[in-house]
Amino acid sequence: MGRGSRTACLLVGLLVLASGVGAASAAATAFAPDGTAAVSESETETAPVSSTGVVLTSTSASDSHVELTQRLRLLPDDPGVYGVTHSYRLPDRLRGLEVTLPPESTVASASGFDRVDGRTYEWDGTTERPSIDYRMAANRTVEQTGPIGGPGRLTFADVGEWALVTRPGTAHSWSWTGSGEVGLDRSTEAESGAVGTRIAFLGPHEEYTHTAHGQTFRLIVPEAAELEEPPEELFAAFDDAADRLRVGDRDETVFVVAAPTPEGLQWGVRGVHTGGSDVWVRDFERLDEANNVWLHEYVHTRQGYVAADDARWFTEASAVYYAALLSLERERIDYETFRARLDDGEGDYDGSVMAEPDTWRRNANYYVGALVAGELDRRIRLASDGDASLEDVFRRMNADGDVSAADVRSHLRATGGDDVARLGERYTTTTDRPAMWNATAHREAFGEGSVPTRVTYALATDADAVRVAGPYRNRSVDAAGNAVTLVPGERLAFDVVATNVGGSGDFEATLRVDDEPLSARSGRLDPDGSARLTFEHTFEQRGSHVVSVGDATLRVDVREPATPRVSNLTANRTDLPAGESVRLSVVVENDADYPGEVDLAFTRGGDAFETRTVRLDAGESSTVETDVRLDEPGTYAFGVENGSAEPLQVTVTERIEGGTDAGTPGFGAMSAVAGVLATGIAIAVRARRSDRGDTTEH
Repeated sequence: MGRGSRTACLLVGLLVLASGVGAASAAATAFAPDGTAAVSESETETAPVSSTGVVLTSTSASDSHVELTQRLRLLPDDPGVYGVTHSYRLPDRLRGLEVTLPPESTVASASGFDRVDGRTYEWDGTTERPSIDYRMAANRTVEQTGPIGGPGRLTFADVGEWALVTRPGTAHSWSWTGSGEVGLDRSTEAESGAVGTRIAFLGPHEEYTHTAHGQTFRLIVPEAAELEEPPEELFAAFDDAADRLRVGDRDETVFVVAAPTPEGLQWGVRGVHTGGSDVWVRDFERLDEANNVWLHEYVHTRQGYVAADDARWFTEASAVYYAALLSLERERIDYETFRARLDDGEGDYDGSVMAEPDTWRRNANYYVGALVAGELDRRIRLASDGDASLEDVFRRMNADGDVSAADVRSHLRATGGDDVARLGERYTTTTDRPAMWNATAHREAFGEGSVPTRVTYALATDADAVRVAGPYRNRSVDAAGNAVTLVPGERLAFDVVATNVGGSGDFEATLRVDDEPLSARSGRLDPDGSARLTFEHTFEQRGSHVVSVGDATLRVDVREPATPRVSNLTANRTDLPAGESVRLSVVVENDADYPGEVDLAFTRGGDAFETRTVRLDAGESSTVETDVRLDEPGTYAFGVENGSAEPLQVTVTERIEGGTDAGTPGFGAMSAVAGVLATGIAIAVRARRSDRGDTTEH
């Protein structure tokens, strides 16, 4: 895309990186900067010439050329400085070669080169493989604040164990004999690291690659970095952006470094773009925010124009706008987040005018510029019935190369008509600001599916929203603080309200227990529509769990059942004749705030004769009864295991049978007397047996 001469662009503004373009000032002394295709016309007056008078350039299609290998390396014992070696292979026809090193360099040794003056060295004319070894100051700083600026000042750094640096910019001049041009071929490599066209990482790392839409993305993840987003997610974002941004040719390779963020190192920015297609982004940056730094820097790689001052606002404005729009379209953010980011541009910003960079205050090009870019995009889409967009303007700017405000207005007119062009002039040459549009207006301009369906989930708030079923209880429960206590075997049911705060579309709500998906409910909702969904799950094992559906969560503590209190053993009577039954009663109370269970055992003479499993809800009590038939006379001791109830005794007496015969006169009276005598005898006998200790208890 011819970006070699493009000014290096930082995420927080425009910044000329001295080591990357350090030779630009040397061009006035006829040295062609590394990375350019030819010496410009302004340099030809003093450019070195061959014996045939041909102006020397920095590249050539001829087989006869100077080969320069620039090798970078760490200097662990000297943090802040890295080493560079220039190794040359020279053609036989070469007669002279000079190299001017960057201002930040200090020469350590030279073989086949003599110092001319300052930082300029001249080949001695005889050494076949000359070389120069020098040291480069690595650290670069910036004074910048802004929406996506960092807490410190560093833009490039060397910490000893690793370094993120710019490739040194050097300048060369040479002469030769014979016909045919002699060119200069350069290559840069790292002893341990990875090198792009302008940026190099030195140190241990992993490299991941992905190819999409004619581009190869090289993702460099240093060993010292802790990447927040998986490489596959980053590649998916780049893939989508490369496809959606139809703004002209794509770079063949995009070089991306995940910059480490160790404690104590404070970057001055969240990301950097410098040169054509090299960027770095802090390792912990995320994709799910409107200020998506990964996409912001990628948009910069697609800017192939050189903007005049009155069009410079578009550079950061378009990067901010498209980073947010692409994140919205990928459903990594919702419309309200997108809207809030652009809405920040509605302020006056102390009279900042987009076409006048000297008036910008508080990074107005990031805020006001992004809102202006978005509004112009919306207006173009409406005016063209969706057949054109701001991308068409962007693409025309790239095709132009050099772009002024007049060019931008011309492109706005060509894509959106006179009204859009007038709006563009108004919003860039005055302090008038557009108002941020709502979701309805966004759908109207960008299409029905342009506002992604976004469903939020919240626990229903009515009294029956959370319910528990099982052997202990079947009722609704109060999930105070979104927490509930269960016991094993209970089934939890809860209702969630799904609300669509985005555009129309389908949704799927997934029940997760400890982040493991278990079941799902699906449906379709219109904007602002809602639906009540019920989810259920039975917990068999004790433990703490988090149950969630989207953002709706419940903390579930599954405990072993509480042990109820057993007390107050009573009998409906304590004296009864043999052959009848006594009713025993005991009170069981669960004082806990969750269900309880006890195996209740009635005992007779210390031996359990009946066992009951009693389950009680929280705070519940129950009276448990049992009837016991006692056929033999005696004294019986009853009690209850698993409780504090006092035992009791029941006395059983001999059953006395009697009757009359009304058909025999006088017999009844005699029988009564006989009965009394018999009873007296029986009592006497029982008393004597008791004295002998022969009574048996049952």
